[in-house]
Amino acid sequence: MRGDGVWTLPRGRHPIARLLRTLLPSSLNLSPLAQDTYTWLNRLTGIQGNFSSSETWYSLHPAGPAVAWAEAVWFSQNIPKHAFIHWVVARNRLPTRDRLRSWGLLFPDSCLLCGTNIETHEHLFFECPYASEVWSTVFDHSPLQQSFSFADIQAWILTAAPIDRVKVICKLLFQSSIYEIWKERNSRLHRAVSKPPALVIREIQSTIRRKLYVLDMAISDRSTITQPPQETYLATWFGFFQR
Repeated sequence: MRGDGVWTLPRGRHPIARLLRTLLPSSLNLSPLAQDTYTWLNRLTGIQGNFSSSETWYSLHPAGPAVAWAEAVWFSQNIPKHAFIHWVVARNRLPTRDRLRSWGLLFPDSCLLCGTNIETHEHLFFECPYASEVWSTVFDHSPLQQSFSFADIQAWILTAAPIDRVKVICKLLFQSSIYEIWKERNSRLHRAVSKPPALVIREIQSTIRRKLYVLDMAISDRSTITQPPQETYLATWFGFFQR
């Protein structure tokens, strides 16, 4: 813009240049004594103000509709890589063999864990005998009632027990089991290395104990001597899940 309040715009027929010529006012009343200021419309329905990168992001990537399983995936105590795999499974986007074949890739369709049934999301994680042994063992010592299908367990882990610590552990167990089952499947595919369910179960339990120890330490660091003592996550773990 020139000092006399007239826009200096590029000539030509480029769509952006034409759009600028259409939208900008033909002239402005400028005061040479006033300081230039910038305003930003972060949302179409918002008001002008300062630039916000987060508001701009949400404008360019509007949030989709809420899903019922969001709370089961994204909770503050999660293990990020486990939560990510859970999210991909919830969206049915893991490259299981049935999906690879649907893309035209010449893969056998048999499950890499049991070698008999077609490898789908539901079979790999819940119907396969290998996965079923994992699920039945990691929840074996718990008095909770659970069901082993993806749709049911998504709802179950949100209401597994009235005790918040138990619900957190159920979510962690569910995500860790999914992660380790998928990891074992990939190990057999890419490295031709397999482990029995007992070793996978041991890895799941070890991972959960380490995570619960970290959670207990974080709570201990935040607590004060005036607060009453609370049962730890590890105490809940050994009381409900691994005796």
